[in-house]
Amino acid sequence: MAENFAHQMNLFDPRLARPVVVIGAGAIGSWVTLALAKMGVSDITVIDGDTVASHNGSMSLYTGADTARLKVEVLRERVRELAGVEIKVVPEMYSGGPLPKGVTVIASVDTIPARKLIWKQLLQQRFSHDLLVDTRTSAAYAEVYAVNPKNGRDREEYERSLPPEDKAAPQTCGFHGVIFASLHVAACVASTVARYWQTGQKVTCRPLKSDTFEVVKL
Repeated sequence: MAENFAHQMNLFDPRLARPVVVIGAGAIGSWVTLALAKMGVSDITVIDGDTVASHNGSMSLYTGADTARLKVEVLRERVRELAGVEIKVVPEMYSGGPLPKGVTVIASVDTIPARKLIWKQLLQQRFSHDLLVDTRTSAAYAEVYAVNPKNGRDREEYERSLPPEDKAAPQTCGFHGVIFASLHVAACVASTVARYWQTGQKVTCRPLKSDTFEVVKL
């Protein structure tokens, strides 16, 4: 059954939505995908080769009953059930290679090397994409970067946020996370892309009133 979006039309018109590629279907990526589908985004591709672990249930859209199943397969079922949207899935880890032209890319990956891999590809295709949203969490700490690969200043600022691998924390996404951090970041991503699609401006959401949250706008 088609969703009725009448109550959100003054905030976001789903006819303005663009295709989205979500890389990573964990604590952030699963909620981001559901949020976008609930907003009326119908063209969503999710890339992840990982399986659900028992500890994932407290932070993500998955449950204990999903343990050992591919995250993207569970996510496809859940989004279909809860939002009526049939997402496309790629059940493998992103290892480079072209991303479809014109899509909004959401990076909800665990490591700096994974982010660098995505960024390298976007630089190679930088005239084909105008928005990357990169999410980073650790415990209750969260950052969201909104980046236009076509913009020189954005490129410089974002690359400064990618430390050398020998100086990077072992893991910065979903590490000992908590559900309110996951939901906050997912809401921030959804509002950021919605505003960008509507206005062309990278206006990120405001952080929660806590010094453990930081939302970064480039």
